[in-house]
Amino acid sequence: MKRRDIKLTQAQKEELDALAALPDEQIDTSDIPEVSEGSNSVRGLFHKSASERSKAIDGLRGKRSSVTDTSEHR
Repeated sequence: MKRRDIKLTQAQKEELDALAALPDEQIDTSDIPEVSEGSNSVRGLFHKSASERSKAIDGLRGKRSSVTDTSEHR
């Protein structure tokens, strides 16, 4: 994902710096559910590398052009 150039106010910068300086023990994570060892989650299940995305897009383009190109059928 590309980083966007976002303009932050001085107050926002100070708040982010203060949050970054907090030790882990002081961060409230009580509203985040824990992931147990027996969960069915799979890391990276929907991730595709750049080459896989490129191949998928090229495949779709090939299918679209053959479907939309009706010059051969006339």
